[in-house]
Amino acid sequence: MQLKILKPLALKLGKIITLAVVALSITFSANAAYLEKIPITVTQPDGEEVHCFATGDEYYNWVHDEKGFTLVPLKVYLKKGRVKIDLGLCKGKKLYDKREDAAEKSLKRDGERYVKERERE
Repeated sequence: MQLKILKPLALKLGKIITLAVVALSITFSANAAYLEKIPITVTQPDGEEVHCFATGDEYYNWVHDEKGFTLVPLKVYLKKGRVKIDLGLCKGKKLYDKREDAAEKSLKRDGERYVKERERE
């Protein structure tokens, strides 16, 4: 009698665990697709067309040109029922620039710490 009761229970648990594993695998595999260098055309107010590329996924994306400059929205406003966007063109920092900034920040922090310790004495 006990074997008949335990066997269907074991089958139900196996099916529940299998279903849970399948549901979790579907949930974790449903990530945003990463796209790189998808061509787009941006039309300026004077009619000039700028050919750019879109890169990223649905959460983190940006528009850049073929030289690597990124278009950044500076100001967004409404004018006569239309949305207007002022765009800026920028280039990211190089690695050596980041290192120099980190070194300067570290020196400044050390100097402030030294002055603070001297004031306590």
